[in-house]
Amino acid sequence: HSQFIQYPIHLLVKKEEEKEVEDTEENKDEGETKTEEGEKKETKKKKVKEIKHEWEQLNKNKPLWLRNPSEITKQDYADFYKGLTNDWEEHLAVKHFKVEGQLEF
Repeated sequence: HSQFIQYPIHLLVKKEEEKEVEDTEENKDEGETKTEEGEKKETKKKKVKEIKHEWEQLNKNKPLWLRNPSEITKQDYADFYKGLTNDWEEHLAVKHFKVEGQLEF
């Protein structure tokens, strides 16, 4: 896919979240005792993994060459370079220009 297509591109993503849920099962083997009305009973909590499916937009960023150079940070240039080239090192230099004529790029 291209990051710079004008219409949004969405991808269905599966996310896992861990939540603590009160344990409703009572085990009689563990020797739980009944409590009086004034005492508080300890509740057991167990962790449950909850799976959610969400739509995530892949092409959120507007192309750098369409944005004003004064609004773009050094981090934006670095992210653009790393995303375009799949390189893990920093870029060496930045040259932001616009040419006018019959064709604009």
